Amino acid sequence: MRITRNLFLLLLASGPFAILVSTKAYGQCGLPGTPACGVPKKTVVNRAPRSASPRSAKPRTTTTSQPSRAVAVRRDPTLCESPDIPGKWVTCTEYVRTKFLEPSEDRGYNLAYVKYDRVLLREHEWKQSGHILKRGDLLVVLDEPGPPDWLKVVDIESGSEGWVYKGHVEIYLSRTGRPEAPVFAESRANNNDPPEVRVKNDSNTTLFLRLSSATYSIGPHSEQYIYPPEGNCKYLGSAPGVLPAMGEKYFSKGHIYSWTFYVN
Repeated sequence: MRITRNLFLLLLASGPFAILVSTKAYGQCGLPGTPACGVPKKTVVNRAPRSASPRSAKPRTTTTSQPSRAVAVRRDPTLCESPDIPGKWVTCTEYVRTKFLEPSEDRGYNLAYVKYDRVLLREHEWKQSGHILKRGDLLVVLDEPGPPDWLKVVDIESGSEGWVYKGHVEIYLSRTGRPEAPVFAESRANNNDPPEVRVKNDSNTTLFLRLSSATYSIGPHSEQYIYPPEGNCKYLGSAPGVLPAMGEKYFSKGHIYSWTFYVN
């Protein structure tokens, strides 16, 4: 009886080990320590974590849309793009029409009225800078040759001289002709030196004087001596807020000329 119990204990202790080995050797199922029959065994494969490649690790980018820029579309063949105001269409110079001044407004000057804001009064027509004009500014048109699309003018408000694009202004012509030119007092010098011009500014504002191609700035209540070359000379005197004085004069050697500028 003791032998039988020991044998049972031996079988009980060694049985699971024998069954486990048998399961591994022959693929048995349904026994203690083996998988259930009809259920496939799951194979677990341990893999090392895959490092992200440089191509898959690109940072996420955010696209910011830029505001669309308005583009002016030409619909009228008489309109051209302004050289001063971006996106602005103005009358092409070949379609600009001139008018005549009313008799009550005609003082012998050809005038131009600025039609838009931010119009440039340029020192030279090819320069992209200059004095900024506004709508309604009054300009005196000078009778000087230049590019066909541009006018040589004097801005009455500032007294500045320059070029303005024809498509930016309305042009009014005088029927009476140019006003009388200022009179230069003339005297004979005791020598044969180059001509001397004495200009006196008897006003409270700055005088801008152009003799031929030279320009001078003469302060209020001051006097300046100028020595132009001998010969015929065109001149223009302008000041802020007044109509310019212009004309033509022949300056001779051995003579002194004087001109007094004042504002009525």
